[in-house]
Amino acid sequence: MYGRLTWLSTSDKALSGIVGSASTINSLRNFVEWQYIKEARLDRARSGNFSNPISNKLRSIKNAGKVLNIAGGALLVADIAMSGEIKPSHWINAAAILSAGTGVGAFVGGAWFIADYGTMRVNYLLGNGAVGLGDMIDNSNWGKSKTIEMYEGLY
Repeated sequence: MYGRLTWLSTSDKALSGIVGSASTINSLRNFVEWQYIKEARLDRARSGNFSNPISNKLRSIKNAGKVLNIAGGALLVADIAMSGEIKPSHWINAAAILSAGTGVGAFVGGAWFIADYGTMRVNYLLGNGAVGLGDMIDNSNWGKSKTIEMYEGLY
C-alpha cells in the first residue's frame, strides 16, 4: 500500500490464521471431550462411583483454550496498534474471542473464523489477493464510515 510495510499485514493475517485454526480445533475438541465427560459422569452416578479420572485432561484442554484466547486477543490488539485504526472486523473478532469461553460462542466464533479465512483462501486461489470477509466488510462503504482512524499506522 503505497510503499508502506504491507508484509506486516500479511504476516499478521497468517499468524492470526494459525492461532484461529488452533483455537477452532481446540473448541471442537473441548466440545467432544465435554460430551464424553457428561456421559462418564452419568455412568459414574448410576454406578455410585464418583471418582473423576478425566478432570486433569479437561483442565489441560481448558487451559489451552485460555492461552489461545489470550494469544488471539494479543494479536487483535497488535493489529489495531500497527494499523492505527479500529475497523468493524476488529469488533467482530473481539466479539468472537470474548464469546469463545461459552459453549455456543465457541462454535459461533469458529464459524466466523472458518468463513473469514475460507473466503480469504478462495480469493487468493482466484488471484484476487488474500481478501477475507473481514476485509470485505472493512472496505465497504459502511465499513469505511464506521472505521475509527486513531493515527497513521504502519500499514
